[in-house]
Amino acid sequence: MEDNYIKSVDEGSPLYGRVESGDTVIAINGNQILDVLDYKFFAYDKSLKVRLRRPDGSEYELDVKKNEGGDLGLNFESYLMDKPRSCSNACVFCFIDQLPRGMRKTMYFKDDDERLSFLHGNYVTLTNLAPAQIERIVKMRISPINVSVHTTDPELRVRMMRNKDAGRVLGYLDTLAAGGIALNVQLVLCHTVNDGAALARSLDDLLRLDTLASVACVPAGLTAHRANLTPLTPFDRESACAVLDLLDEKAPAFYEKFGARTIYAADEFFLTAGRPLPDASYYEGYPQLENGVGMLRCHTDEFAAALAETAAAAPGTPFTCVTGEAAYDHICALVKAAKEKIPGLVGDVAKIRNDFYGPSITVAGLLVGRDIIAQLRARGHHGRLILPSCMLRAEGDLFLDDTTLPQLSEALGAAVTVAGPTGEELLRAMLADE
Repeated sequence: MEDNYIKSVDEGSPLYGRVESGDTVIAINGNQILDVLDYKFFAYDKSLKVRLRRPDGSEYELDVKKNEGGDLGLNFESYLMDKPRSCSNACVFCFIDQLPRGMRKTMYFKDDDERLSFLHGNYVTLTNLAPAQIERIVKMRISPINVSVHTTDPELRVRMMRNKDAGRVLGYLDTLAAGGIALNVQLVLCHTVNDGAALARSLDDLLRLDTLASVACVPAGLTAHRANLTPLTPFDRESACAVLDLLDEKAPAFYEKFGARTIYAADEFFLTAGRPLPDASYYEGYPQLENGVGMLRCHTDEFAAALAETAAAAPGTPFTCVTGEAAYDHICALVKAAKEKIPGLVGDVAKIRNDFYGPSITVAGLLVGRDIIAQLRARGHHGRLILPSCMLRAEGDLFLDDTTLPQLSEALGAAVTVAGPTGEELLRAMLADE
């Protein structure tokens, strides 16, 4: 079945009862529909002529009236109405290349699709895009777009991404900026490769882009599964401090041009450097929160605000918060604050070492069920387990190693509470009765 076939129609849709599953949208107001971007862009108006094709090849056209910008309510076989575009790079730091064997097949797919950048915030490298596709982004005002730049040195970008076009497509940044497209940029930093002088050059070059919205500097994640891959050295205290100092040195120029700091370091750099997390003002509304920039600060402040509004009521059932090494001290501080406010609250924090990916991976979102089971069996735990939702896939039911929540619960003989991503949701989980 083709990816753009209609799978279902929402009951509130102006097309409900007028089209059938299996039909295909081929044009809207005379414009050919190739994928979800075409569909959303050309379906924006109040009055539409929608042309469709039935499975037998016959075509028909419907007049549609709706609110401007309103959704047509069609659900397609594939959300993109097309197959996702796979990555054509072979980056020296690619996390997927560092995955252990035996994981589910979908874990090994590398996407690099500008449509996913617009719709879901994914970062794209631009190497998959032809000039005509860049022109379409500008024409459709697909803004912002999230770009994995890594370095603005064309030769270094080619070496890092192992794609001969990686340097040439840097020119697309200027085209997008000239077209008024806001740019969120990611620089995945590899120690001794694109930090230091290379990072300074990248920041200076990015400063020229008038539509630059934010820049996140993120350390490359290095697992224990790097046999036959390019040797890379993790950041240590000294090199992490150097990154933070360079960003602080460059920040005034960005303030002068954009009226905002604009360039931010991921939380890992502060933790590795042994420096306190900045105040919320540093993050200026958290434009790169999904990239791990300001996540701990935001979480701390949300928790504190929720705790301040919480009456000292009867405590919930005993719990153990499960987390990785990176956030351990952070979660311990939150549990301590909750105990001080709520007498009788019983809870502790379990720091889980990542044996699946390797001990250098310390974030909670990459912990797997088998490591949690093995280590909690050895150390024990208080009552129910509180897990952050980032450990599970979007459906909320499966760890990266395919362990399910019921399997974890049964193996440890404990109820499991999944806390949402906010500090308020974590506090609610701590105070729960079951």
